[in-house]
Amino acid sequence: MELYLNNAPYGGTAWWVQAASQKFFAKNVWELDLAQSSMIAGLPLSPSEYNPFNDLQKAKARQRFVLSKMVEQGYVTQKEADSAYAQELE
Repeated sequence: MELYLNNAPYGGTAWWVQAASQKFFAKNVWELDLAQSSMIAGLPLSPSEYNPFNDLQKAKARQRFVLSKMVEQGYVTQKEADSAYAQELE
């Protein structure tokens, strides 16, 4: 997983998860919360399409998908996922 996260495109010059964390949230990856992490996790499929700077609605829809998969697989509760999705991202 680490190899994938550090070789996936996240948009523009962000080619690893730490670069994406800095680009989108000006934080180190280990400082991200669930809302921020789930937003970044959805980017590699199509970085330009799901870029929150380009289209926040599509980015939020992708975030919802990522969070739903996390619920399905038991990583978070539905309540945690709903809270993360509702969080306003800056």
